[in-house]
Amino acid sequence: MDLAFVNGPIQNGPFTFQNAPGKAVGLLIAEALNDLLENPPARHLWNCVLLANDLRHRPLRGSITRAEFEADQIRRKYRFSPWAGTAVRTATDVDPAVCSLALDLIREGLATGSLEIAREKIRICARCGHMAGAVAPPACGGCGGGRFHAESQRHLIATRLGGKPVLNAADLYGGNNTKHLRGIASDVPERLILSRKRDYGVDLDSVGLPGLVLDPRAAVHVTAMAEMRRLDAKRVVMTATSEAIANIAAYGIPFRQSDGRCLLYGPHGRIPAAAVDMTNIDPQGRQRALFRRWFLPLVVSGRTTDLHDSQITTVFTHFRKAFLLSGKEPGQDRRNVQKAIREADHRWPMDKFLLAAALRTTR
Repeated sequence: MDLAFVNGPIQNGPFTFQNAPGKAVGLLIAEALNDLLENPPARHLWNCVLLANDLRHRPLRGSITRAEFEADQIRRKYRFSPWAGTAVRTATDVDPAVCSLALDLIREGLATGSLEIAREKIRICARCGHMAGAVAPPACGGCGGGRFHAESQRHLIATRLGGKPVLNAADLYGGNNTKHLRGIASDVPERLILSRKRDYGVDLDSVGLPGLVLDPRAAVHVTAMAEMRRLDAKRVVMTATSEAIANIAAYGIPFRQSDGRCLLYGPHGRIPAAAVDMTNIDPQGRQRALFRRWFLPLVVSGRTTDLHDSQITTVFTHFRKAFLLSGKEPGQDRRNVQKAIREADHRWPMDKFLLAAALRTTR
């Protein structure tokens, strides 16, 4: 398989798709594009290495393991969603395949010199001991305290060559109009700490860093790479908002290529929550469900700007025309849609005839 799509791992926080439908947009894009390419389904990817979840789980340690806690939180997300009652397959950033691949890539990076283990001056919260990072924040993320002291600690380090961009246009699925995104992504230090103090994550003990885990901003890339291996794809596009991509891209540099496989970012805009609405749709309302859960995600795929309420009526009119056309004699066929997807041409959903061809596959 040449090209597949996965969602950028979603943070496993206290929400459900019922009350936060916008968090499903990346999933819906990946599902729709994989289906149009006739790919096997990708698993839904989740980011569980969160300080917030460390804090939520600690009072429960005696009654439930962290893995059970995370799995239960993920199950709750799908209640009253389009996936409720279906056998959804999920993967997380602490699955054995992810941990194994991460350690392989880290050892490879240490051997080639793209990664190193070195001493860094780290800011530590004076109240709770939480590792804040190289620069002290206004308040501790663990306890809210405002006093920090410096400690010299051994950490996993990635150093970017001076002047080398974090993102090139070729790193993005359809790199047009992404100059601003690429500029924001490069606004990070050239020397990054890739290890963190967490209760849960990819354990770095075997590479000489006991008590530390791989920074989750790096681990989400490995999660997507592990899914790419499972799908046996040469390229995988990880869907995410432009803000999320800018936040994680620098941490992914050592983890975006392996064994001739390449990870790309697929930026997408946001959709008004009321327009997505994952629950309040009549099961008989096939056209409305397709519009909200299939077409609108495809419209924002490749965009670095959001879709606004004022635009919904216009795009629905376009969708309605294509939906009616899809019931008539075929014009364009699926192969034309697949060609546009493989060429990262994001304009095809707004082509009435190509959209009608794609809609025919959903009937």
